[in-house]
Amino acid sequence: MNYYILTNSANSKEIGATFPQAKIANMYKKSDYTEYRISEIPATETMPTFRIQYQAKMTDLLTEVPLGFPKNALISLRLCDVLIQFKSPSYQILDTIVIDKKNKPIPYKILHQYKWMDEYLDCSKTIFELTTYDFSVTPYTSKVAEFQVSHYDEIHELNQMRKGSISIKKMYLKKDAINYDFFTLSNPNIWVVNENVAMALKNAMITGIALIPIADGESFCGEDVVSKAQKLLNL
Repeated sequence: MNYYILTNSANSKEIGATFPQAKIANMYKKSDYTEYRISEIPATETMPTFRIQYQAKMTDLLTEVPLGFPKNALISLRLCDVLIQFKSPSYQILDTIVIDKKNKPIPYKILHQYKWMDEYLDCSKTIFELTTYDFSVTPYTSKVAEFQVSHYDEIHELNQMRKGSISIKKMYLKKDAINYDFFTLSNPNIWVVNENVAMALKNAMITGIALIPIADGESFCGEDVVSKAQKLLNL
């Protein structure tokens, strides 16, 4: 089975010439939803509504800022209908609207994926990179060291210790252990879909998305997901 990173398209012809495509249209209580990264959003929370920006185009997956992609994704009803056909970890689908350029409210959904599947990382092969900084000298210096872990929880502990920035130099998935069609990882912070989901999205002509093939040993050092999506435009 092949796997892909599902992220926002970098094609300005498709998504328009401004970022983000959608901005907040109403007052709401929260500035972000990071406290619900690993739990459901309570029904008492008021979800934001959005307005499409003048130079942006309406797509099935819209870029926005406060929700925090990929844990929360602003998606059309069409995209929602495709995704609910597939198996994934626990998630919520919340109602919202996007106001289009004609001032018409369009029903949209917020897909809240609150369970990371970091156990799908093959720690026996995956190589991490720790970058530490010394700000006591001018100019500051940095040091890079490769390391591995025996269990993904060790990465969470290192992140909490804030000893430096951690990225993945070579990522391997435990493909034989994966029993979901789509899921999210915390490091790298990506939304992963299998080839069945990718094909369904293409067949439905879902807009605003990029599907980045994940190779064994995929690197996230020096090239983030946005850069990977931009590379697709040149293929």
